[in-house]
Amino acid sequence: MTPAELDLQAAREAESIIGNQTQIRALGYEQACSIMSNCYRSIRRIRSGGRSVKIVCLSVLLWNNRQRSLPPELDPEDLLALGFHLAVDPSLLFPEWGIVLAGVLLAGFADQLSDSKDETLAKCWRLVDYVRQSAAGPSAHAAGALIVARDAAFVNGLNDVIHAGRREWPDTSDINSISKEKLDAEVAPLNKILPALWTNHQRKIYRLFLERSESWKTTWSVTLDKGI
Repeated sequence: MTPAELDLQAAREAESIIGNQTQIRALGYEQACSIMSNCYRSIRRIRSGGRSVKIVCLSVLLWNNRQRSLPPELDPEDLLALGFHLAVDPSLLFPEWGIVLAGVLLAGFADQLSDSKDETLAKCWRLVDYVRQSAAGPSAHAAGALIVARDAAFVNGLNDVIHAGRREWPDTSDINSISKEKLDAEVAPLNKILPALWTNHQRKIYRLFLERSESWKTTWSVTLDKGI
């Protein structure tokens, strides 16, 4: 399967898991842990396609289980390190979700960090600020929003962080009329180009490709509210 096909497949799978709060709450804790572990393993693979959706799914399930202890495989510090790595991964469709994942851990799981918690947290926030200053595009904007969210005691959960990255995607209204045949022809070459190297037009084309998939709406509209 191509990366584009894997993105759509992952979106369909995510829709059945995190499509709404009723679905998420219906998951037993053991089932949620199993899904999170599978997402974690998938995210760590090098192949492209579907990984960004897995990060979204993992972040949502972690956020909804943040009052619980994590299983040994999902060590909070390991997840934090993974989030910062993902934030600068040029092969990811949504690298900004690496920052969201880090934010989930910093806002919801700080108490589960090791004995050197204060040192770990201090370094994490230095890394967030580094991404804000040094990374390109969505990750930098998401990192800046995460610092603002922290200073506001996460009163709006992580929604502002998500929206900061999402706003970096170009609007597709001026190309909505493009035919499926032409759209598919323009998407095909993108399977062999790292998303970080896409032009603004190519990002617009790919966003339209995703928008035309009904299942993608779940991934695109995810929120992480404080009250969840």
